[in-house]
Amino acid sequence: MAVRPRPKENPYRAIVAANVLRARQAAGMTQRELAAATGFSQNLIWHTETTGSNLRLDSLCELARCLNMTPAALLTPPRQARR
Repeated sequence: MAVRPRPKENPYRAIVAANVLRARQAAGMTQRELAAATGFSQNLIWHTETTGSNLRLDSLCELARCLNMTPAALLTPPRQARR
């Protein structure tokens, strides 16, 4: 039986991680509070913020709703600092 190659890391995981972390902190929420608002475990929030979680679309939408954002905003790369 052939071994399937490991997929390349998806760059959107890092983008979502940074955006969830930034939005949660801007909202003054802890990971535990965001977990309670979404119905997810605090562990899932932690994994999401550290790029360890492969979110389902429904989960991405629920995070966006609880952070008062659109799902598209969570997938949008943050603006790079101007030099």
